[in-house]
Amino acid sequence: MFWRDIYKSENKIEFATFRPPGFYDPNKPWGNEYWRIGKFEKAILRNIQPIGVKQNLQEIELLLRDTKTGEQNRLFISGINIQNLPKLPVEEYNKGLYMPMGIGIPPFYQSYEELTKSPPDESPFFSFLLDSKDRWIDHHHLAVDGSVMHLDQDNPNLLHLYLLSYERNTLIAHFLLYVK
Repeated sequence: MFWRDIYKSENKIEFATFRPPGFYDPNKPWGNEYWRIGKFEKAILRNIQPIGVKQNLQEIELLLRDTKTGEQNRLFISGINIQNLPKLPVEEYNKGLYMPMGIGIPPFYQSYEELTKSPPDESPFFSFLLDSKDRWIDHHHLAVDGSVMHLDQDNPNLLHLYLLSYERNTLIAHFLLYVK
């Protein structure tokens, strides 16, 4: 089954809200704004050199069309070393670079030792969305928690990029990007 089989503009998608003290409440649904990223148009790959980082890193910009307004929104995932991403089969996507949306944020899963060696406020990684007027799009309202990336096991020039839904319950997109 594919996301396109579930998500259509006439279907309402909601998730159970994660609430204190730590449970999912289906009586308080969490909506989404997936129409804001409804149509993929293209990807741009840039080499960048973040301040305080000696090596060149990469930035991916996805251009996504809002299917309600026609506006072009942009998703940035930056501060990654594509060549260092694991080479995996699609079935093992969860072993890829698994990161939340935001700036100066720790990975979804990290040991305390890793945290002390690599504090998130020193990481060059960030990801966020902007609308056509360069205004921030709140990823919580959009219902995208983050991304997963890995190189293809058989083709190291093929990057798999997945978007994770609210609370990482669902993969809502799988982009295949050719990188050289």
